[in-house]
Amino acid sequence: MVMVRQMVGSCKGVPQLIKELAFYLAPKPAEEWEIVYKNIQTYVSAFFSTIYSELSDHLKPGFLHLGQFSEDAEIETEKLFHLWMIEGFLSTKERARGERMMDLMERYLNELAHINIIGLQQEEVPTEKKFKACRFIGGIKNLCVAWGEQKLFLKIVNLRENDCSLSSETLPPRLVIYQGDHELSVAYEVANNVRSLRVVGGNRKQFEMLNIKNFRVLRILDVDGINFQGQKLPRGISNLLLLRYLSVKGCVLEELPSSIGTLVHLQVLDLRVKESTEMVVADVLWKMRKLKHLYLPSKFRTQKEGEKLRLDSLKELETIENFNTSVCKVNHVSKFPKLRYLAAKIEGNFEDFKSINSYMKTSNNWLYASIDIVDLDCYSEEMHSVLREFLWCEVLQTLHFKGHIGHLPPYDEISQKLTQLVLNNSHLKEDPMPTLERLPNLARLILAGDAYMGKKMVCSASGFRQLKHLEIMSLHLLEKFEVNCTAMPIISVLKITNCERYDRVIPDCLNERSSLHHLEIVLS
Repeated sequence: MVMVRQMVGSCKGVPQLIKELAFYLAPKPAEEWEIVYKNIQTYVSAFFSTIYSELSDHLKPGFLHLGQFSEDAEIETEKLFHLWMIEGFLSTKERARGERMMDLMERYLNELAHINIIGLQQEEVPTEKKFKACRFIGGIKNLCVAWGEQKLFLKIVNLRENDCSLSSETLPPRLVIYQGDHELSVAYEVANNVRSLRVVGGNRKQFEMLNIKNFRVLRILDVDGINFQGQKLPRGISNLLLLRYLSVKGCVLEELPSSIGTLVHLQVLDLRVKESTEMVVADVLWKMRKLKHLYLPSKFRTQKEGEKLRLDSLKELETIENFNTSVCKVNHVSKFPKLRYLAAKIEGNFEDFKSINSYMKTSNNWLYASIDIVDLDCYSEEMHSVLREFLWCEVLQTLHFKGHIGHLPPYDEISQKLTQLVLNNSHLKEDPMPTLERLPNLARLILAGDAYMGKKMVCSASGFRQLKHLEIMSLHLLEKFEVNCTAMPIISVLKITNCERYDRVIPDCLNERSSLHHLEIVLS
């Protein structure tokens, strides 16, 4: 048994390899088991080599590219899509009729998942993409790196473990650096050959030691989780004039300087620094006329008080996230003819709300709109009239609304594409469930902070056919929540918290639902 456990351990958790080994050994006598045991590493290496050699040609670059991510990482498919597009791994020639480039990438990922190279995580709530993330299965990561380095596809440097010196004898076009306490020396010839650089962790001083200005032909710079210690983006980055992709996601970075405006070839700019960080953004993004995907920070302001970002020149923009109308000119959103994804925030400004509503009413049907409205109380008939128009916009798919609503329109006057809805302090006078349960695509619903002012809510037998996630929080008058046993057939998360009058009763048939992974009732 010890021998079997050790052989299985050598398979590094790869299901297909374990199955192959079991199938091979099953009919063999004990002597041959001993032979395989003594040569298990050779067997494993041969298996891994076969996996790569049997991959279709269109999958090999993407497979090797995955090697730059850590073995336990959840790799965001959205990020992977941008990187593969800029690397040229996705070709329009490979698309089927009517297939988007995102569909093509997801088809490639499905093929890799089918042969047990990666696992795929589905989006909980439907969006423009099917998969939220992917990750390696077992020890496949080691194969990616081994083949990638052998073919000079990429080089991975771990400064948490050893010093490293990269000489001109090896010229990898892709370099991944995990920063640590050890030192790195990169020959000028090496730096001048790197087209893609990913730097993970560490601090500003360690990053500056890379002499980023020497990486003159960089197309991709992915800076992940670096603490820039409250300072600006290092100056050398603005000299990388060929950059197509720049990400500082997860970093601590408090200022994006005006010098960044020199990067006029950028197609993807991801400024989603840590949420606790407020970034000062220079008003130069309008110069990046080739931008297709812009991810602004969750909290940011401009250099001058009262100034708003100019973005109207970004005619190629397909994605914009964290478009805050307090910092961005709201009328500029209508200047993006190719926009497919809009995530906007409106903070208590009714005029901005009207502008966003007017844009959404006339926008193309392919737009996916995710809108966060904060502190907007619709007491007057004028405001409620605009709200009703807004809720009827077909492109509205995600809505967070904090403010007084009073009463909802009929279900057939609410966007039928709505997949996520959060209502907070809405003071609804009538039970919202008979209306909301009829929305055909609603998958996530949160009612919070006296969103409903009544004592009882009821879900009917045919209600919430697509609902997966339901949270009821701080409905201080709620006493009963009745759910028919056939309602919410695919619910997986149900939370009821801080509803002090609630009687705690949940129907047994719902409590025993196989799809329900998380049930939480907390009264306080």
